[in-house]
Amino acid sequence: MRKDDFDLEHFNTVMKAVISILVALILIIVLISMVAKVAWVLFRIALPLLVVAAIAAWIWKYIENR
Repeated sequence: MRKDDFDLEHFNTVMKAVISILVALILIIVLISMVAKVAWVLFRIALPLLVVAAIAAWIWKYIENR
């Protein structure tokens, strides 16, 4: 095995590792952005519901205490 062959093989291995890391990073970023979009939609739906629930609980306590 010549030195050139080893260097080329090593370079290929390093490039494969770098490419796989980049692909993994891109996939992670895409997944995070999708999760963030879903979380934002759920938050926009849930926030008014939480406000309504809080007001309803406050009114319920007020009625019970009378």
